[in-house]
Amino acid sequence: MTTSTRLVPVMLTRQHILLPLVTAKDLAVDHVSDEKLSINISGRKFETWKNTLEKFPETLLGSNEKEFFYDEDTGEYFFDRDPDIFRHILTFYRTGKLHYPRHECLVAYDEELSFFGIMPDLISDCCYEDYKDKKRENQERLLEERIENTDATKLKQTLQQKMWAAFENPHTSSVALVFYYVTGFFIAVSVLCNIIETIPCWYINDTPTSCGDAYEKQFFVLDTACVIIFTIEYLLRLYAAPDRCRFLRSIMSVIDVVAILPYYVGLGLQNNKDVSGAFVTLRVFRVFRIFKFSRHSQGLRILGYTLKSCASELGFLVFSLAMAIIIFATIMYYAEKKVNDTRFTSIPAAFWYTIVTKARLARIRIVKNASGQALFNKKKAHEARMQAFEQGLLSFDALRDEDIFEIQHHHLLQCLEKATEREFVESDVTFDGGHSTPPISETSSLSTVRPLKRKRKWWCVRGEDDPEEERETRVTFNQSMNQVHERTPDEKVELHNICVSQL
Repeated sequence: MTTSTRLVPVMLTRQHILLPLVTAKDLAVDHVSDEKLSINISGRKFETWKNTLEKFPETLLGSNEKEFFYDEDTGEYFFDRDPDIFRHILTFYRTGKLHYPRHECLVAYDEELSFFGIMPDLISDCCYEDYKDKKRENQERLLEERIENTDATKLKQTLQQKMWAAFENPHTSSVALVFYYVTGFFIAVSVLCNIIETIPCWYINDTPTSCGDAYEKQFFVLDTACVIIFTIEYLLRLYAAPDRCRFLRSIMSVIDVVAILPYYVGLGLQNNKDVSGAFVTLRVFRVFRIFKFSRHSQGLRILGYTLKSCASELGFLVFSLAMAIIIFATIMYYAEKKVNDTRFTSIPAAFWYTIVTKARLARIRIVKNASGQALFNKKKAHEARMQAFEQGLLSFDALRDEDIFEIQHHHLLQCLEKATEREFVESDVTFDGGHSTPPISETSSLSTVRPLKRKRKWWCVRGEDDPEEERETRVTFNQSMNQVHERTPDEKVELHNICVSQL
């Protein structure tokens, strides 16, 4: 058996990976004409397919260099390495995913990866954070050993390094762990105060008063305490940072500044009426304090790594959605361009309608069951109002306050008529479980016949067959038992005004 010395570079970043991207389709190889290989790791035998190893030709087992370890007597490849770690390496060849066993020694794990020519940066996202934390702990432990051997002249540098190690890994000491939980508690208090102060506490003359205005001093004291803790933490991090310029340019540093800066700027703008709008805008930036949780949550950091690795796919998704929104918004704009008092005054103005429509298409079943039921409940309430008005139980001023839900519903149906060139009419239909939709009529128009399902004795119509200059809105009264319901002239004028506002 011939032995060979093999040098493999280890200090590479995740951006310098030269191995090909392996997909599930590539891993699904045909083993009919394949060759089975036997690998002996310190007496423990592993078997796999040759094509499985050749998926990674830049590694030891995937290249021809493994022939140096071939034993002709036993017909197997012999490696005097750790068999417990090798099973994770063999799993990497099979699935394309490299995992880090937490119970294994980090140095031994790195040595095995280095021997087989596998870069540590290929570790999957699920284990990469644990691997980095373990590596950071080892580096800090080595750093502490060096610090203990330094003389008193380097005491200031040692203090900075200890502080930075405590901030980056609070589990190294009890003091750092206490400070870690204290800052996390004040972050939660700050976010909760920002939410609770907007809740109405009581009403004065039917005017709601928020808790922030009712207990202004109490909320100011809590906000001041939180900002003091955040400021102390930021200044200590700035002092302990090995590279202060790099720290100031980091994302977490920007989040810390945005979290505390509105408070100090607001102290100077609070009593200045000329810049009260700017003060309100600065208070909005306090919501960015919630991003400080990312420093205290390992799961959020893993999510950040995942989003970063999927940036190209997410970018394509956003690009495709933007294309669809622009196309449909353009269609809606030109379809409504010549309509008087249209809300689609420009293509950007039609963006919101397109975005809402695309979002609701994904939850059409929920719309039919929940929102549809709410629509009919609103209509029944409106019918009850109209009936009370006809019986003289409701004033005309109360009736004029048309329900905003009703107005939006009719406007959207009119837009649907314009876009689809089809006519719709509301009829008295029973919906079982809210799963049905109103039928489509090919003869009646919503703009011609106002809701016929309403059990009122009158409805509003517009003469569509009349010439354009002679068209007018009028009130048509229902005939019951061949008798026309008599109305006074004042009532007819009031009902005519209602029709004008509805049509």
